[in-house]
Amino acid sequence: MADTIREYFTDLFRSSAPSPATIRKATGGIHTRLTEEMRDDLNRVFTADEIKAAVFSMGPTKAPGPEGFQALFFQKF
Repeated sequence: MADTIREYFTDLFRSSAPSPATIRKATGGIHTRLTEEMRDDLNRVFTADEIKAAVFSMGPTKAPGPEGFQALFFQKF
């Protein structure tokens, strides 16, 4: 019985990555909608002014980020 339980939970929490062929088959019909210009814009380095505008556009007391700080902390300091 212990072996059955162990095997069940081992299989339950095991991940199996799809093969590259499976990924190509699943995404083969999806066409790119980004132009070269759009890709270049997304890959460029952000300016300090853009980062400041993004930080100050957030609600100051909204949910904290992964580090636990609310936007107010970054807006203030």
